[in-house]
Amino acid sequence: SSNRNIVRVSNNGVVTAWRTAGTAYITVSTVRAGGSGSPATDTQAIIVDFQATSMNLSDAFIDNLFNFNQGDLYEHDMSVGIANVNASTLSSSSFRSSFASNWSYEPVLIDELDSSAIFSSQSTYNMTVSAAANETFKKPGVKFSYSDIDAGELLPITYSWAFDGTESQTIFGYNFADKNIDSSLATDIFKTLQIDFAGDSQAWHVLPSSNVTASSAYSAGALALTKTDNGKGIRIDLTVYLSNVAGNAGLVNNLLVLPDGVVDSKLNGTMWLTRNTSRSGDGTNPDPGTDTDPTPLPGYGGGDGGGGGCNSLGLGLIAAALMFALKRK
Repeated sequence: SSNRNIVRVSNNGVVTAWRTAGTAYITVSTVRAGGSGSPATDTQAIIVDFQATSMNLSDAFIDNLFNFNQGDLYEHDMSVGIANVNASTLSSSSFRSSFASNWSYEPVLIDELDSSAIFSSQSTYNMTVSAAANETFKKPGVKFSYSDIDAGELLPITYSWAFDGTESQTIFGYNFADKNIDSSLATDIFKTLQIDFAGDSQAWHVLPSSNVTASSAYSAGALALTKTDNGKGIRIDLTVYLSNVAGNAGLVNNLLVLPDGVVDSKLNGTMWLTRNTSRSGDGTNPDPGTDTDPTPLPGYGGGDGGGGGCNSLGLGLIAAALMFALKRK
């Protein structure tokens, strides 16, 4: 190897990327002399790239996301943002091999979002408790759409929904003043609620589902619960790695991977909160009564279609800058 900090070659000929990214040249020679009287020699360039742990966000994307949160989602006590990424897990051989085994492609973090990456609200997917309920009961679906990407590319997104104490009493039959935040509470909440996702041609359950229970998502850190309204209300945050692959959602190394359903040149789909009519809470019998995912859901078919200078920001900063405080009562 011309640079052992980039690539090293073992005595057995195994080539390994080492400490840094860059280009190194591997030279191979025969042991015995060739017809010319000298050993035959060949050289091959090896290029090593870092696994992306940050992305470029255009000013237009940041402005659009801010306006979407402050406009479309604010009155519904909702928010959406680019989540912090666990870079060490995402780049680990364990995660990468498990991802490839489950979804047939190598996982690659999307490294740039420009003005063509769009979040939008989808009123077709809308949780409403009753006609008399106020606006915050209505939780519209949130669609993300981005084109010109490759198979296996993924993007960490956090979706947030909140209910104050009065709304919690109506929906769950209690408020959260005397509740402990733990995996048991997560299970209980998702006996009442359900998070679903719709891609281009199908819709299926995300949480709870046959693959992911509320308890396992909470324990993995994909699901977070926070008390609001002086401890009486609740905020629900779900972080998924939306990916351009087909198949079922699943937890891999504590990351919740959510396929968009079709391997193509775009990443898109709609996430929404609804009622869990099965009340199983463990995903073994999700509405509409099957534990096989992807599962077409009742009424699916409408509301979801196909699909400047940049600031380089670490994903930790993205989460801090773009996850907005939910409206205080």
